[in-house]
Amino acid sequence: MKLFRQFIVLFLTFLCLFTSLSTCSWASASEDIPAALTGKWGYIHDPDTPALIIKANGKAELDGKKYTYTCTDEFLELTDKKGYSEKFRYKLEEDGLYFYKNNVYVYCGENEPSGIIGQWKCDDKKWSFEFTENGTFNEDGFFPGYYSLNEDTSEFTLIYNDHFEDTTCYYTIENNELHVSYPWFMVKIK
Repeated sequence: MKLFRQFIVLFLTFLCLFTSLSTCSWASASEDIPAALTGKWGYIHDPDTPALIIKANGKAELDGKKYTYTCTDEFLELTDKKGYSEKFRYKLEEDGLYFYKNNVYVYCGENEPSGIIGQWKCDDKKWSFEFTENGTFNEDGFFPGYYSLNEDTSEFTLIYNDHFEDTTCYYTIENNELHVSYPWFMVKIK
């Protein structure tokens, strides 16, 4: 009986040691991505259809296209088969994920833009923004409101007249292009 107990103690010791070693090696292989980010995500307006899939093996899908990825606490960088990569900002929340999609809007004025003021169009998606000096905006010609601008952090916040949630976007201006990272809220698909 004493030999049996020693065997059990020795077996449990090896089991604990093996488990801790295998857990450490798994954690170091996947430390680039928060565990909460892995899984299938759907847009809030279509929560049952996967729009973003993040796998622990370094593979991802966004809107049906396949990628590999690298990840930090703030950005997910997706790389396609041709080697083109793009960084997407994200923020994990208790009830979901804000995934910031990047779009380029071209200035429609006659001269070079002076900051964010003016009309901007994204012909690829038929989207537009118009920002006025009075602090008002119009998105896509249908969604008016007020905006606040924080040039230090390269953010603008859209305060819609309609019953939409206030939306903070990140932006940069390069020549006559307005690069906007717009947040889309996603929920995890179970």
